[in-house]
Amino acid sequence: MKPLVGCTIVAATLVLSGGRAAAQPTPVASAQSSAAQAPATGAPASKKPAPSRDPGRPHAFELTASVLWFAPSSLGARDANLTSNNPAGSPYRLFTASGEFENAAAVEVRAGYRLTKRLAIEGGATFSRPGITYTITNDVENPTTFTAPGEPMSQLFVDASLVVYLSSRGLAGGRLQPFAGAGAGLLRQYHQQGSALSGYYATDSGQVYHVGGGARYALRRTKSGPVTGYGLRFDARYYIRNGGFSFDGGTTGTFVAGGGLVIAF
Repeated sequence: MKPLVGCTIVAATLVLSGGRAAAQPTPVASAQSSAAQAPATGAPASKKPAPSRDPGRPHAFELTASVLWFAPSSLGARDANLTSNNPAGSPYRLFTASGEFENAAAVEVRAGYRLTKRLAIEGGATFSRPGITYTITNDVENPTTFTAPGEPMSQLFVDASLVVYLSSRGLAGGRLQPFAGAGAGLLRQYHQQGSALSGYYATDSGQVYHVGGGARYALRRTKSGPVTGYGLRFDARYYIRNGGFSFDGGTTGTFVAGGGLVIAF
């Protein structure tokens, strides 16, 4: 009986000690568990988002080549006078001469820089060759009004302007962006004697000021390369010429409209 009790006690002791050993994790299992719970510090960092290629984004550049139409514009009028011998001292008018720029086509190149999504600055050069029509009236020898074509004149505007886009999102799904702008610049006019540049025999200079507006329509956006998109641009402006050629020495104005191709960078 005593041997049986002793064997039972020994067996119970072995079972209890084995259960405690099984309940305690081994060093290998503990290390594997700690490794599984530790955060992965060697994971690759997420990629930065690609820079925006929106043609209307801030700091974007644009180049525009356009064909414009200059409407006819007055050049004023002046009397051709002689000194009279009347007591009042009023001059003796021989005739009155007036002039007009005829309508003309023009080519223009403009470069723009977006300060913000809705604000941009631009610079451009516009070249045209309007003809001059002159009219003679009040002629003391011939009372009939006489009109005839005069010389062609080469005219260059070089100006800078501030442009405000009227909507940050645009119209027609963002493709159409209406804008308004105003600016000022230099005027140079060349009176031509021959067909070559050496044939210009006189020049006039002054200033030009303009106000106007228009719209820009995006045709295509590119996914790579320096060019980010192509589009069309339509402009309507009113120019005031201060100085330059005129019959009376005053300011003259003209309406200009046209359109062209836009390349965005």
